[in-house]
Amino acid sequence: MRTVLVFLFVSLSGLYPLLGMPNGENDAPKPRLWTCKYGEFDLPENMIFPGGSKEKLQTISLLFHFIEFGERRILVDVGCDKFFFLGRTAEHFIRPDELLRKNGIAPETITDCLITHHHDDHIGSLASFPDARVYIQAKEAERAKKLLYGRAVTTFDEQLELFGGRMILRRVGGHTSGHSVVEIPLACGQVYVIAGDACYSPDNLVRKIPTASTGNAAESAAFFERYADPKYRILLGHEPTAPFGGNGIREVIHGVEFVEPVRWGGGRRIFAKDPGCRGKACNDIENQKSLILERAQQIMAQPGGKEKIYLEASGNVCEAAVRAYRERPDLFRALAVSDVPATWRGVKGGDVWQYVVEGERMREIVEEGEYVRTLGDVFKTAEGATVDPVSGDLFFSDFMSDEILRWNEADGVRLFKRPAGHVNGMLFRKDGTLLACSMGENELQLLNRDGTVRKVLAKGFGGRDFNGPNDVWERPDGSGWYFTDPFYRWKEWSKYAQPPMDTKQVYYVTANGEVIRVTDDLVEPNGITGTPDGKTLYVADHRGKKCWAYSIDENGRLSDKRLFCDIGFGTDGMTIDADGRLYMTAEDINVWDRNGEKLGVIRIPEFWCGNCCIGGPDKNILYVCGKRGVYSIKLKVRGVRGFAK
Repeated sequence: MRTVLVFLFVSLSGLYPLLGMPNGENDAPKPRLWTCKYGEFDLPENMIFPGGSKEKLQTISLLFHFIEFGERRILVDVGCDKFFFLGRTAEHFIRPDELLRKNGIAPETITDCLITHHHDDHIGSLASFPDARVYIQAKEAERAKKLLYGRAVTTFDEQLELFGGRMILRRVGGHTSGHSVVEIPLACGQVYVIAGDACYSPDNLVRKIPTASTGNAAESAAFFERYADPKYRILLGHEPTAPFGGNGIREVIHGVEFVEPVRWGGGRRIFAKDPGCRGKACNDIENQKSLILERAQQIMAQPGGKEKIYLEASGNVCEAAVRAYRERPDLFRALAVSDVPATWRGVKGGDVWQYVVEGERMREIVEEGEYVRTLGDVFKTAEGATVDPVSGDLFFSDFMSDEILRWNEADGVRLFKRPAGHVNGMLFRKDGTLLACSMGENELQLLNRDGTVRKVLAKGFGGRDFNGPNDVWERPDGSGWYFTDPFYRWKEWSKYAQPPMDTKQVYYVTANGEVIRVTDDLVEPNGITGTPDGKTLYVADHRGKKCWAYSIDENGRLSDKRLFCDIGFGTDGMTIDADGRLYMTAEDINVWDRNGEKLGVIRIPEFWCGNCCIGGPDKNILYVCGKRGVYSIKLKVRGVRGFAK
């Protein structure tokens, strides 16, 4: 766990006119919302997902919310004074009243406590706020009556409007019979929803899977149905801390919704989202641009260095993001967009386009005006990009979540397989079966189209298990498979603390099942691919920081090892286009011509990219798996693999 105590704040002063309050008065109150994290703990997966593992744990946050609303100081849930659950204590724990006090908020000044349900981690600290009136659903009040004794309490059955209708407590049930959420409706049509335990994690929300601990599955399903409309902004009850720091914080200011920047791996980011408003403020591009620049300058002023910022934007904010780039090129490093409006012209102008690609020869590959799209961004470690030759869907793994997922334009991201053996690299064969490098099982697998294992192609070598197959390439005639076998230990699920093999090399599996070690002097091979004619194999030596080329004979043996390029840094997965250019993942996508000369980079808004492939109906879409997101960009050139239109 790498996130320490966090007290995270969101200024909602820009919500002021959206809430229907008077604007322009110097002494007018400015609403603010804080999400407060007071600890984190490991929850068994079977309490998050139905059918999840009892042994596998997921780290989630302990949260409550603080709202400053004119003269009122409001808590939505109050946390607990101590935490001990299923034999586990919370990490980085601090009492909620102490957390508030450390940040200049006296607990005795809290005026109202809105309680979602009676569980201790949501109401246990109530005695620390003795002067606050409590609002709680009637059934939950009955279960919490010892804590409520002698308090000023307002109960309700189905719904309670507060503060002139600007906040609504609504019973949704599910997790507990009287479980409630807090809705904050805005004049623009948006509604913030503080969800309590109605939804634990982004996984539950995106896939509409009720938490496994629900007491009423039908009511939990109704929660997802009710709040499916994009006008709702859900603040999760236990946002997982890993891998993004678990902030779960959103800020709306005049038509730009900012997901708070997270610093990790040397990268800082802004995600400027379209909040779905249609009012004048929401479509004022110059105003949106100013807000993005203001936020960027705030981030650059924070301690910890001056690394440039990764910027992602969605919807009507895309054009504002481009203008922000053009005005302050010193602030930004890379740009990606999603939910692009049909009228948007793209990233026009060389002064901005340089933040999509770098290198004059990249004009051979990417048309000026093209842009990087965000296809999904709720993953722990995206990897293994490959395109289904039958459906055209992009498949990729999230090996830390032990999942294989799929994406297409119509349906977005969908779950394909879970558990999946902590698969890393994958590659579709022409018949639609899937080669999968299972790091969890230390084997190379062949999967059927329904995700079941058809055959284990390679389990070990010389009486030892593999270290953990990482990436795979199939000879064009389908007669054999090459895969890399480095060693990366993951304490959550790795079988071995040390490599079971005495070396980290490349292996070849013949069609009749013979396993051959075909290299003996690499440091840590990772990415692997080959030429369309099947005569040359490329291997990226991650730790050696070089890419090697080998000649392949008719029996699959390698010879004539030669340096293809001295990368100068570690690289991960890679792919090849029809003209022999190599696309290598690292901090960006680094592109090399067939002679080993570097052409330039395609900038991806991640500090690290794990894998890539080329697909699409015209074999001209580059798909990229970043650390937490999946991206695409249209190319002028074609890849080797694709699918029939």
